[in-house]
Amino acid sequence: MDDRHVLHEAGGCCRHRGARVVVQERMESLDMITNEEKLKCVKRELAMRRNAYPKWEASNRMKIEQADHEITVMEAVVKDYEKLVKP
Repeated sequence: MDDRHVLHEAGGCCRHRGARVVVQERMESLDMITNEEKLKCVKRELAMRRNAYPKWEASNRMKIEQADHEITVMEAVVKDYEKLVKP
């Protein structure tokens, strides 16, 4: 895998600095995201999908089977993070 692919996978960019520096900074910032923050984000994403997918199904943008599967997967991710973030 070349640096550009690693950079893309890490969500970085290299406009003014070398790719490796940006990737390292991006990876370090990802380590600082807590499981609580991730859970909150995944719950927002699940709510968005539950709102958007019926509209997408109605406009033939997405098949109901795919929407159901995507929501089921996201529900599983929520459950996984809820286990990690036990009060």
